[in-house]
Amino acid sequence: MKRSAILILAAVLGSALAGCASTRTLEAGCATCIYHMQDVQGCELAVQVDGRAYLVKGVDMDDLGDAHASDGLCNTARQVKAKGKLDGDYYAAEGITLIP
Repeated sequence: MKRSAILILAAVLGSALAGCASTRTLEAGCATCIYHMQDVQGCELAVQVDGRAYLVKGVDMDDLGDAHASDGLCNTARQVKAKGKLDGDYYAAEGITLIP
């Protein structure tokens, strides 16, 4: 009985923590220019998580500098520190910073 209660508690806590935002290093770029995502109009920020590109909600590409500069996110994918979580087909970002 005690073991069952512990397993149930662990499962509940694990599910609750799975929805929490975490900070991780990801690749970011333009959804159109870098990742060639269908149904995206214009230049929008996307991050790649486990080999799949996701549009970003909560941070705009303009927040990360000139997207069309030679080192901008429309011309090259960049490593970023991203705090957020996957939310369906989107990455819900609390913050994203470029790694120099």
